[in-house]
Amino acid sequence: WLAEYCGHDTTRLRGVALIPLQDPARAVAELRHAKERLGLVGIFWRPNTLCGRTLASPDYFPIYEAASDLGVPLCIHEGARTVLAQAGSDRYSDFGRHVACHPLEQMLACLNLCADGVLERFPRLKVAHLESGCGWVPFWLERMDEHWEHESLGAARTTAEKPSVYFKRQCWTSCEAGEGLVPSYVEHVGADSLTLATDYPHIDAIDKFPERTVSALSGNGALSAEARAKILWTNPARLYGLGV
Repeated sequence: WLAEYCGHDTTRLRGVALIPLQDPARAVAELRHAKERLGLVGIFWRPNTLCGRTLASPDYFPIYEAASDLGVPLCIHEGARTVLAQAGSDRYSDFGRHVACHPLEQMLACLNLCADGVLERFPRLKVAHLESGCGWVPFWLERMDEHWEHESLGAARTTAEKPSVYFKRQCWTSCEAGEGLVPSYVEHVGADSLTLATDYPHIDAIDKFPERTVSALSGNGALSAEARAKILWTNPARLYGLGV
């Protein structure tokens, strides 16, 4: 997923940068180098806590500011194996790890960004929640908004607008081509923030490629032709600043 295909010219490939979050100042320098010298189009960022920080930590604000200025999206992607703390890691088997860690960590990252004031503070920052499916998003936005609106629970809110406002303004999500909840995402969140992830050549994707990857999305009759075009091209091009 580190390279996004740009148009029909196979020489125009763009990647994303892995930056050193242990040292936010060096992360900013690496981000600027990656964008201005190497032409990379995004930041790869794991959602796990690091050095006691969540994604809402003020220590990361200089990175968010630089990414906003450069038009570079924050691409959040969890991994199954890590030395970092993972949500629920004390409660799942080896089978359950990949089932749980990707969406759980994405949901917590989304909570930090949308409900804890990060996207409100940085209104030009773009965020992509990648390779954890899209079905969790409508539920999570509804739950965050319900708590924001609640008379007593809402007293602890930290944003001026509902969390879904920031998500719909600044966030993208990737879906699997054959994911059954893609139409539900389009209905409840919209068609302008969804992209496609094949996860190829990971082992869980090999038996899907190519018939049940792009073709499963392009032939999905539950989606309009306009929605399919947005998911397959317009949205990722807009996310990565590829000239649309």
